[in-house]
Amino acid sequence: MRRMMAGLVVVTLAAGAAIVAWRAESEGGSSTFDENYPTANTISCASATACLAVGSAERGTPRTSVPVVQAFNAGTWRTVAVKAPGKPGSRTTLTGVSCPAAGYCLAVGEYDPGDRGLPRPYAMSWDGASLSPAVRLPLPTASDLEEMGGVSCPAVNRCVVTGNVPRGEIIWTWNGSAWSMMSVPTPDTVADEYFDSVQCTTVTDCMVAGRESAGSSTVPAAASWNGRSFTRLRPPAPTGMSTAGYSGLSCATREHCAFTGLGYASHGSPITSFLEMWNGRTWKLTTWRGPKAGDYAELSAVSCRTANDCVAVGSDGPDTGQRAAALTWDGANWKAARVPGPGPGKMSVFYGVSCAKTGGCTAIGERGAIP
Repeated sequence: MRRMMAGLVVVTLAAGAAIVAWRAESEGGSSTFDENYPTANTISCASATACLAVGSAERGTPRTSVPVVQAFNAGTWRTVAVKAPGKPGSRTTLTGVSCPAAGYCLAVGEYDPGDRGLPRPYAMSWDGASLSPAVRLPLPTASDLEEMGGVSCPAVNRCVVTGNVPRGEIIWTWNGSAWSMMSVPTPDTVADEYFDSVQCTTVTDCMVAGRESAGSSTVPAAASWNGRSFTRLRPPAPTGMSTAGYSGLSCATREHCAFTGLGYASHGSPITSFLEMWNGRTWKLTTWRGPKAGDYAELSAVSCRTANDCVAVGSDGPDTGQRAAALTWDGANWKAARVPGPGPGKMSVFYGVSCAKTGGCTAIGERGAIP
């Protein structure tokens, strides 16, 4: 799929209703789609008027990834200065953010330290006005980070972060002054797995989601975390997909979680999405192929206020003319929400969404001219 570099686009979703308007917020970049990374692609809103969006963009010569942060406060979006932990010109990204309060967020990511090209994890906190200097997270001795995951803060200075190392997972816990770390080896009975998303009610009660290797393909993977170990769940794999994995996770309560996923039948075939609801006992699977068969249908994120009120976002349509898309959950079914078009000759996509406990939801994405 092509990605665009046309600046942050913010869309407000009325509570329980359709998307009401586009709102373009300039972050920089060109006005056309590009194969490079998007800008801010993950968002967390502590309230309807306090959000933080993070991600990365391709900048400089030669091109490299740099962190991007956008803050929303009292009706205004602004770009936040980021002091990256890596050497100048090295690759640095932000992969997740969680805001339990308007005056506190934790953003996590990875950077290239410049030694062997292997990424290292880091985190920065937000006080409502600025970001604190990056703090390096510990890693097990002789372990290399394969992939940084997400972050979930059930309360101020109470956060859980996930990451992947060869044949294992890392769970970091932040208490406001120091990090604790637990390495969890992948059992011999489980193929390689990657938990990209995390959602916690407390630091010892979390759900994680991602993907698991199964021979030459992948399947969705999910587990609960009790502060000491994983209890792996067995979510249903969507039929007709040889490769599938979760792209988003949101839990309204410990027993009501929504998952978005992506997959395809074979190499080169259109991407199809699916949604799975977990009520603590059973799964409900919904496949989403967009409005027209043969088009791309990609869901990238989901956010739930309650067990009966969730929003999932992404895009659908042909590769050369995708449009931002959204679905809403009413407790029984997923329904397509009306999304304003990007305009003549333009493409659009949603990357992230966050629904505050009160007020509406906010979706972020990008739009730009079709190249």
